[in-house]
Parts: sequence; structure tokens; C-alpha cells
Amino acid sequence: MYKLSFVNLLCVCVFAGHLFNILDSNNHSGECLAQVLSEKSGVKQETLTSQTFFSTDKLLAGKDTLVMVQLEVKKGWHVYANPANPDYLYPVKLVVKSKGKIECTKILYPKGSDFKDPQSNDSYKVYEDKAEILAQISVPAELAGKEDELTVTVEYQACDSVKCLPPAKSTNVYKIKVASPGEEVKPMNQEYFSKKAIH
Repeated sequence: MYKLSFVNLLCVCVFAGHLFNILDSNNHSGECLAQVLSEKSGVKQETLTSQTFFSTDKLLAGKDTLVMVQLEVKKGWHVYANPANPDYLYPVKLVVKSKGKIECTKILYPKGSDFKDPQSNDSYKVYEDKAEILAQISVPAELAGKEDELTVTVEYQACDSVKCLPPAKSTNVYKIKVASPGEEVKPMNQEYFSKKAIH
């Protein structure tokens, strides 16, 4: 086993001391390092959570179904609205995947609210507190009477008035049933869908 000599150990300590002083003198550098370490270690940011609501208790084979993805953003943080303006921003993006080839055919993102950057004085459209994304999913006819697994992912970048964290994802997996021919399908969660339409 390799052993550190006293001289090598002293060099390591001196380097660590210089690094600490650099980070301590520049708070943003320290925050940036913490963000990278958090991302590498797989620690969740917990600045945004998401949940999906279905408009029916079962999906209809060969037809479209509406789903609502509700975002909840931690107080003091915001995420950028879709579409991004200006386009260099990292907007919220909804991604729906399925083992049974269910496809997301339409997405309606909310407009967002105005946010003025206190450092640059630029204005952006953002989502704060809660936001709802309406989506339409198309179910293949051959899935009738089967169960599928739907993975719903929200990609985003969370920022506060000082800094932005690295891009992150909020992912939920749902086991969903597709109705058999002639099987009754009941509406549900209509408080999210009764006054909303997607074109």
C-alpha cells in the first residue's frame, strides 16, 4: 500500500488550504462547486416536484387521452417557461415514454409569469409555485386489455435571484391499464380538465 511521506502530506494540506481560501473569498465559486458535487453524487435538488393526473381511470385503445402534469416549485425558486425567451435559457420540457409505444402527441405549456433578474434587469417568463402542463397521449389499438408503464419526466433548471442550479429531472413512473373492447371507462380528476382544451 502506498504511504504518504510527511513532505507529501504537507503539500496536500497546503493545497487544500489555498483551495478553501479561494472558495471562501468567492461565495459563488463555492456554490458552484457544491452544485457540481451534488450533481455527481446523485443528490436530488428538491426544488421541483411533479405529479401526473389522468382524465380517465383506464386508457382507451386507439384513442387519445388527456393528462395533466402538475409542477410544484419550491418557494424562492423559479424554472423557465416553455418556449424559452431568450432561447439560450433552459426551459421546462415534458417527456413521455412508454414500453407499449404510447406517444405524447400534443403539449400545452402554461404562459408563465414575468420575472425580472435583479442583476441584469432582464425580464423572463418563469413558472413559480405551481404550474400545470396539459398533454395529449395517443394509445395504440393493439394495447387493448393490456397494462403499460408510462414514464413521465419533467426536465428543468431551477434558479433563484442569485444563481442557477445544474439542469435536473423530475421523473415518475405509472402503471396504467388500457380498457378492453366494450369495457367501461370512467372520467376522473375532472377538476383539472373540465375547462381545459388542447388544440
